[in-house]
Amino acid sequence: MEKKRDLSLDYAKGILIILMVMGHTFLPQIIKNFIFYFHMPCFLFISGMLLSENLIDNPINGIKNKLKAYYVPYILWIILFILIHNLLSVLHVFNGQYEFNEYIPSILNSAFFEIPPLAVKNGFGILWFMGVLTISSLVSIFILNFLRRFSLNEKVLLPLIVLALCVISYFWSNVECAKPELLKPCAILGTSFFITGYYIKRYKLFDLNLSRWLWVLYLLPIILSYKTFMSMNTAKGIYIFVYFIAAIAGSVSTISVARILSKWKIEYLSQIGKSTIFIYFLHFFVYKILTLAFIVTSSMSINLLAIIPYPKTLPSFVWIFYTIIGVTVPMLIKSGIDKIRY
Repeated sequence: MEKKRDLSLDYAKGILIILMVMGHTFLPQIIKNFIFYFHMPCFLFISGMLLSENLIDNPINGIKNKLKAYYVPYILWIILFILIHNLLSVLHVFNGQYEFNEYIPSILNSAFFEIPPLAVKNGFGILWFMGVLTISSLVSIFILNFLRRFSLNEKVLLPLIVLALCVISYFWSNVECAKPELLKPCAILGTSFFITGYYIKRYKLFDLNLSRWLWVLYLLPIILSYKTFMSMNTAKGIYIFVYFIAAIAGSVSTISVARILSKWKIEYLSQIGKSTIFIYFLHFFVYKILTLAFIVTSSMSINLLAIIPYPKTLPSFVWIFYTIIGVTVPMLIKSGIDKIRY
């Protein structure tokens, strides 16, 4: 029988999705630097922690499970965007128009995580992460099943595999050529985060006495954020190793903080964590509600509605309101759907 789910991970996901929504606004650069050092790697880290042993022992079921959880929502969302794009463009929600002969190629390319340029331009470039999450989970299941099938020492080999993945990312990032989304360095690096999360859960490293003090590891991304901006998509060369260490430090710190907060039973944060997929897909759309309000009340041009994430001409502090509405509205939508469904 598998161990009961760690509910503090919902708190951790709540923290991370709030940081993601913040990171997609025009907030102060140093805060953005800090967020981007670990927020998306930590999602992969947590996904590894949540990986069921049954899915490793039964890889066919594991593949089906992860495709249903990650790939299906991605492909349905991107197809919906492509099909309704021109209509929303007429309504000034998006920029640009698809030609009739571009629909099928755009959908087919999207099936392999090659997101259409118009989708990227209108805020759907964020869907790169669904590709990384899908690939990382499938590759991790394959690796873990392989080790288990041949009774190899996982405790010793998994850290070496994580190091090997970082080394591969290092060399591959230095190769100057067009890389398909499925084989970009961030996808390889993503697998290292996923496996690290699984390893820490598997060998109960968070159960050590010092785990409640691990939040101090935030100091590493904080220090680095004063000097540089780095993300999973921009880390290159030797900086991949720096990024990996900072991302793991930030991930461990986030989970440590989440465990502390879970004892306070902040249900609102837990609900946010359970609504991450809705917030992830919908927050850019929700931003437009607030942008429209600013346009109407300030007699601004309706064409500004299509700007992603929102017009820079707005006051600098509005990122706070965009963060609040970008998190709250999708969460309420999920809550409403759940009530109707159940």
